[in-house]
Amino acid sequence: MPNDAAEDRARRVIDRCTSCGHCRELMADSSCLFFPQLYRLVDREAAGEPISSAEMSQLLDLCNTCGI
Repeated sequence: MPNDAAEDRARRVIDRCTSCGHCRELMADSSCLFFPQLYRLVDREAAGEPISSAEMSQLLDLCNTCGI
């Protein structure tokens, strides 16, 4: 699968996921590295600084497919 296709798919999932916000409350009790970084990037993007392809790749590397 081309890298841009994976990034596009991840972007769609991230857009849906961050609109919920439920995991923001769960982060304090979790050892998850993915969600804190996800919300840092999304909050920064909301302030006008887009997420780069390199940042997206680094973010996806943090996911351990826990199933949340």
